[in-house]
Formats: sequence, structure tokens, C-alpha cells
Amino acid sequence: MTVSLGANSGMKHNCARFWFAALLCLACGASTFAQDASHQVIVLDATGKAIEGRLDSWEKGKLALQTKSDRWDTTNVVLIRWPGQPVNAAEADPALVLANGDLLVAAPLKFDERTLTARWTRFSGWPEAGIPLEVVRTVLVQPAESIVQKEQWLDQLLRSTDKSDTAWLRNGDSLTGQFVTLGTRGGEPAAGGEATLNIKIAKSERSLPLSSLRAFSFNPELVVMPKRQGEWALLQFVDGSRLHARDLRLTMRDTLAMKTAFQAELDVPLAALSSVQFLGGNVVYLSDLKPQADRSQPYLSLNWPWRADRNVRGGPLRIHGQSFAKGLGVHSHSELVYALDGKFRKFQATVGVDDDAEGKGSVIFRVVVDGKPAWSSPLLTGRAEPVTIEPIDISRAKSLTLIVEFATMGDILDHADWGDARLIK
Repeated sequence: MTVSLGANSGMKHNCARFWFAALLCLACGASTFAQDASHQVIVLDATGKAIEGRLDSWEKGKLALQTKSDRWDTTNVVLIRWPGQPVNAAEADPALVLANGDLLVAAPLKFDERTLTARWTRFSGWPEAGIPLEVVRTVLVQPAESIVQKEQWLDQLLRSTDKSDTAWLRNGDSLTGQFVTLGTRGGEPAAGGEATLNIKIAKSERSLPLSSLRAFSFNPELVVMPKRQGEWALLQFVDGSRLHARDLRLTMRDTLAMKTAFQAELDVPLAALSSVQFLGGNVVYLSDLKPQADRSQPYLSLNWPWRADRNVRGGPLRIHGQSFAKGLGVHSHSELVYALDGKFRKFQATVGVDDDAEGKGSVIFRVVVDGKPAWSSPLLTGRAEPVTIEPIDISRAKSLTLIVEFATMGDILDHADWGDARLIK
């Protein structure tokens, strides 16, 4: 089944329409699994209270579990988590990254001037996905040796400043020009089954077998995404995919219906979800704000800039196996100062040393409100469990300062994370 919707063009920016396949079911047995497990969730509300129960209804910004008392307006919900459905990303999976940072674990099949078609890697029962080409930023083709390497590759690709389409070859070379199609000249895969990336360089055209590529990226100046306004949600899938969406509602088929950031109507089985994080309501994430001041003091000479929604090396925020879609990645010693202007009631976060430190690193986290100490962690290493900061009262506060200090061993691998660092109105 497909859903028709309108959009702007791909590379040629003509007015066009594209199709996005609706995700109506998983592989065999999905509906049974959904009935047994996928309605069991944990809801974290803006007060810091976590309630576990069975999902009963979700429509028009109203959420309820199967009790009379557990009901919320989604503007007052931080996240919903499926405890039996953790994120299980793999280094071998290809990835499509969109202009807003959304990621689909899917393999590219073909594209023309309007649409990129991809096959979901883990969900073999799902239809192919057709994505408007103008929202696709980069495609990682080659399997990586580790999750860390994969995330580093993606980070490098997304930070590239090339003002043209770029094909990154497995042998380390790169070619820049203008992409024509993926497939054959007509856009379909070649007879042998392998697609080729057709790229125009100067006045000639080259065809590159997909197997020869590590990745390919589109000219960032031509990549666009509609601006996010109002209430949104960030969905984390069990395969590592993540999508921004709005107008979420629970259907009778154990699926969550929504509209994506690129205006596609989409149905996602509950069994495919790990979490849903709410944005634009009464919860404001520090990673979406610009700090008033950013002070760092390296132990020796190497300075590590802080990162939004990534660890300090550019990978995903992950503490002792727990993933965070939102948060701040820093390195000791660091201080981030945020202007509050008395607009917020509470501050919450979960802290620890990122998993990419491989068990090493040692830091102490501190929270300062209006120049006064408000909270301090014990010494935390890369082997420590994440520590959840209970809601800190910041009513009428003018400033919030987040500090990460050296502990033992100087600043070696002090890759510290402020997971889900958020302000509550």
C-alpha cells in the first residue's frame, strides 16, 4: 500500500509528486507480537514521574494508559519507551541520512531527479520506501568495521563542506560532479542486479558500480527540509532508524500513524519502535538551544568542542548501553552556561561517560544554578551506570551552568554525556 502526497522536486527542483510506502506490518507474526508486548510502555512525564502500563489511546495530543488515572496531554510528556524493544544498531547496515539528521537503516536501490527508492534492511516484510530526493543528505553504502567507525564516517560526511555532489570510493578516492541517476541511465538497476551511480563530471558521464562506493553525498546547498514548528516527536526504531514526525495517533491495527518531516503520511507498527520523544511542548532540550557561554579547559593542549545530540567524537550518545536521542556531548573540563530568564521550572538529565570511551575516562558532573551549586555526581568512569539527575528546581532562575571536571588520569577519554538534558516549563 502506498500513500500519495505532494512535494517539491529533487535535483532539478521541478514541482513533483512522490510516493512513500506506508509501513503497515512487520514480518510474519507482527500483529501477535504487538498484542503481547508492543502496547507495554513506560511513560516519563514532565514532573519526572515514570509510569509503566499498557498503551490504550493516543490521538490529538492526548495519551492514555489502560487505567483511569494515567492520562496526559502530550505537551507534558517527555518520552514513551518500549522496555522490551531496545535499539539494536549494527555496523553492517547501510544508512540514509536526511537534511534534518533523520536516519533510515535502508539500502539505496535507485533514484531519479525526484525520488530515492530504498529497501529497509532489517524489516524484510516492509514495502520499499520512496523519499523525495531533495531531503536526502548522504547515503552510507559500505559496511563499517564497528559502530564507532560507522558513526565517525557519517559525522565526517555530514560535516563535509563540498558544494557539489560527491561520491566517496572504497579505495579512498572521491569524485565530485552532478549525480544523474542511481540505476542505469533509465533509472532501473542493471541486468546483473547491481545498480550504478551515474555522475556527470565536466562534460563527461561516469558510471560507478554501487559496490565500489563507500558513500555518496548530495550538494548540501540543494538539500532542503521543511522547517519544524509546533509540537513534534522524535521516533527511535529498534533497528537504529530515527524520524521526526507530528500528528501522531494510535490506530486499530497496532500501528502509530503520523506525518513525517518531509510531509509523508506514514504508519509504523508499534513492534518497530523503541521510544518516542516529544518536542515543542513544555519540554525544551538544551541541545536545541545555543549556550550563552561555552568555556573549556583542556588538561594539556587538545581542545574538544561540545556537540549537540552527539558524543564529543560525533557518534550517538550512549551510556552503558543506554541510548539518548537528545543531549550534549562534552569533554573535561567543560562549562556550558544557559540563560533561563525565569522561564522554566525544572532541569533534568541523565549523565555518564560515553560508551565510545570503552570503559575508560573519569569525570565529575556538576550543576550550578545562578552561581550556586545545585547538584554533583560521584566520580564516574566509563564502566559506571548512568546517573539520573532528579528534577532540579530552577523556578525564577536566571542561569544554568553544566560543568564536567577532570577526575583521575587527567582528561584521557573523558567523553562525557548530558543525556536528555532538558528544561521543563
